[in-house]
Amino acid sequence: MSSEKSDTIEIKIPNFTKKIRKDPWIVSTIVLLILVVLLLISSINGFSSNIVSADEAAQIVLDAFGSQIPGSNIEFVSSEEVGSSLYKITLSIDGQLGSAYVTRDGGFLIQEIIPLADINGGEAPSGNTPSPVEGSTFLATEDEACLDDAGKPYVLLFSTTWCPHCEWIGSTFESLATESFGDQINLQHWEIDIGDNTLTPEFETEVPEEMLALYQKYNPQGSIPTFVIGCEYFRIGNGYESQDDLAAELEDFKNTINLVLA
Repeated sequence: MSSEKSDTIEIKIPNFTKKIRKDPWIVSTIVLLILVVLLLISSINGFSSNIVSADEAAQIVLDAFGSQIPGSNIEFVSSEEVGSSLYKITLSIDGQLGSAYVTRDGGFLIQEIIPLADINGGEAPSGNTPSPVEGSTFLATEDEACLDDAGKPYVLLFSTTWCPHCEWIGSTFESLATESFGDQINLQHWEIDIGDNTLTPEFETEVPEEMLALYQKYNPQGSIPTFVIGCEYFRIGNGYESQDDLAAELEDFKNTINLVLA
């Protein structure tokens, strides 16, 4: 990919443990082993009968982070059950997204689990490795197309309101709605710090879990801007910002979308 490093901004969540602030959302092997032990114990004996709700689990995480990083703008994003023993709580801290896990009894808070892709040297177990696309700044995924209920491929931009690289590309991306294929795609531009899709007349306040999952799948490091085209192609950062060439960006978008629609 030809984009410059300066064309992206990394937005990892700061950790409430000072010693690992520089690498906040990758837990140590020790913590991962603790999680495994907890799950084994729960499978045998179960956790305490005092089960907390998802909202209560979210408040536990909010309180923990609030006490460790006072003055930060901490907002709840989403919660979901993970198996029979954990809640996954996603937060936004000063516009940065990340997750923590809380046991169902509210007794333990665990930071993000290490993906197997990281343990296996950066390669997913499936062996699918993104490949360059000739004449494009996008990467091909070999994934199946992700479509809405009408069969239209999702064309997504994930950005934030404060990101200058996102501001540079935003209008050009949104102009895809006026192209000849505009009614054949599901175009969405999510400002993940405020949870709004700028391409709707409504002001949303939360990124849907399905969209957030795609962002995290194709950019687990959490940088912006991030583009996903039909889940068959993605790109992290801008391709031509260093040349200040929005025309080239638009052409790359159009060509890649046409590959998905073909």
